[in-house]
Amino acid sequence: MTKRYVQVQIPVQRVWDIEGYPDYFFDEKEQLYRFNARGDVKPLRRTVKRYT
Repeated sequence: MTKRYVQVQIPVQRVWDIEGYPDYFFDEKEQLYRFNARGDVKPLRRTVKRYT
């Protein structure tokens, strides 16, 4: 059995930009996204490292 990956496109409205990181942004539901090298939008988990 071979695995097949299907790309799903969902509409995302860019609302908040992150200063200094032009490829990363938040949508109206406060979900974090980024543009990859191909220009596709990828959802990301919101994580903060090395901060208290």
